[in-house]
Amino acid sequence: MPKASEEKTGIAFWAPLIAASMALFIVVVDSTMMNVAVSWNIQILALGWSLFEGVGAAMVLPLAYALLVTNYSPKEQAIGFGILGGVSASAAAVGPILGGLLTTFASWRLGFAGEVIIAIAIFPFAKYIVEKKTAKEGTTLDWGGAVLSVIGLFSLVLGLILAGRYGWWEATRPFMIGDTQVNPLGLSPTPILVGIGLTFLAAFIHWQMRREKNEQTPLVTMRVLGNGRFINGVSSNIFQSMVITGMLFILPLYLQSAVGYSAMVQNIMKLS
Repeated sequence: MPKASEEKTGIAFWAPLIAASMALFIVVVDSTMMNVAVSWNIQILALGWSLFEGVGAAMVLPLAYALLVTNYSPKEQAIGFGILGGVSASAAAVGPILGGLLTTFASWRLGFAGEVIIAIAIFPFAKYIVEKKTAKEGTTLDWGGAVLSVIGLFSLVLGLILAGRYGWWEATRPFMIGDTQVNPLGLSPTPILVGIGLTFLAAFIHWQMRREKNEQTPLVTMRVLGNGRFINGVSSNIFQSMVITGMLFILPLYLQSAVGYSAMVQNIMKLS
């Protein structure tokens, strides 16, 4: 039986702390540099907000849920998930009002500055983030699955995003990469990217099943797809996220651009 001091030297023990610290660092750097200091145009703002903050959020949220599942009993998990849900709901209510106040009466940049303050305040507590149930000996990260899933999802999402501009099948306008037009057979980039995405996702599923068959740790256990409750929960969550995301994008544009409300008023209207 290894001693406690020996257990704490493994990378598995410190992995949650490292991931949380990296995520907080990304949020601080992104909010400070990309959004507060040097976002001189909408492209730079979108790069910082969509890419870098997306990476930080993608690291923090799964980590939070994973630590709840691995570190606490089922009864304690229910309390933890309730707290997370309450914090998210509070943020959804307070965030728009606070953001509207700052945007209307000061500057939208102060909203991102607030993220910096919150992230820095959380840093001292990162040392308490540990995983009590570490991975089994011999467990390795599924790098192959990670690469396949990233390429597949990126290509699929990018293809769907470009459909509105370049068309779903036939190209409605030239698709340029640098000075080179890329429209093979007169096609829009959408079917090409979607096809690439679906191909890589199919390869990802095959790779996961292969790792499970060889008793290796997969990135995603394919057996969960046979769980009806899991599929129903994920499907309903996806639908809910689509509706909420669409509303949060379209409604502010309409209230501010068409109706003429200020950022403060439109956020209050959005909550009501």
